[in-house]
Amino acid sequence: MTSILGRETITRRRFGTDGAFDASGLFVETTSTTDTDIKAAVQGIDAWELATLPKGERHTDVKIVITRADLRCLDERADPQVPADHVQIDGRWYEVRKVERLRKIMPHLECRVVLLDEEAA
Repeated sequence: MTSILGRETITRRRFGTDGAFDASGLFVETTSTTDTDIKAAVQGIDAWELATLPKGERHTDVKIVITRADLRCLDERADPQVPADHVQIDGRWYEVRKVERLRKIMPHLECRVVLLDEEAA
């Protein structure tokens, strides 16, 4: 439900990379997930923002999520790679693609999220 200030409750799905050694002594990586409800304002993007998106994202459902909660996008420099968070908005799952930390008036994040395929959610 959306509040008068535009904040609503959405679900953040955080992926963790865990693992253990199997019987043969090989490390087997597993993925765990944790779902958490967070407060956020969700907005569509305007024509200028649409034009600045990478070509592969211009024809998908893209939203801006503004929140004080921690969201993360894919960190390709980490070893092992840290997967991006997913957020559920109106029953549909989106992947966090860009995170910008801002300090205007109060610290917050502005995140670009892209709709996932049903199989990827």
